[in-house]
Amino acid sequence: MKHKKLIIIAVTVCILLFVLLKSMIVTNGSMDQEYKSSDLAAFRIAKQWSIYSIDSNPFRNKNLSDQESSTTDKPRSTAEKTTNTEDFHGHTILKELTVPVTPELVSVIRDLDFAGQHWNGFIAGCFNPRHGVRVVEQGGICDLLICYECQSAIISRNGVRNGTIYFSTDGPNAPKPDQLNSLLHSKEDVN
Repeated sequence: MKHKKLIIIAVTVCILLFVLLKSMIVTNGSMDQEYKSSDLAAFRIAKQWSIYSIDSNPFRNKNLSDQESSTTDKPRSTAEKTTNTEDFHGHTILKELTVPVTPELVSVIRDLDFAGQHWNGFIAGCFNPRHGVRVVEQGGICDLLICYECQSAIISRNGVRNGTIYFSTDGPNAPKPDQLNSLLHSKEDVN
C-alpha cells in the first residue's frame, strides 16, 4: 500500500513539473517575430539615450527612497540619477543614466535585431526585464524594455506596445547585457 502511494505521489510530481516546464518554455518554429527592424530605427539614429537599470519585479515595494537616502550622502551628477519613486513601464527605476550614443551603444540594438532575425522559435514564459532604453525624438518617446534572461524585449512608442523581439542566445553574436551594465556600473557618484 505504501508503494502505491509513493508511486501516485511521484507521478503527480512529474506531471506538475511537466506542466510547469511547459508553461515556462513554449516552442513553435512556425511563429513569426512580433517586430520589424524598422521599429528600432529611432534607437539607431538617436544622439542620446536614457538607460535604465530596473527592478525586474514590478510588484516589489516601490517606497525604497527612504532606505536609499539613509545609505548614501553623496550628491548625484546631472547626467545620472538614482530614484525609486519613478517607474519604467511598471518597473521601479534603480538607476538612470543619460548618455550620448556611440557606435558601441548602437551595437546593443544591432545585436538584439540580429539575434531576433536568427531567433530559434523558443519563447520563455517569463519576462523579468532589468534594462530599459528610452529615446526622445520628434515623433515622441520610444522605449525598449529588455530581458536578456528571458530572451525578449518589448518595443513601445508613446506608451503603446509596438512589438516584441524574441531573440536567440545561441552563437557569438547573441545579445548580452554587458554593454549596458558596464555603463550603468562604471559611472561613480560625484562628490
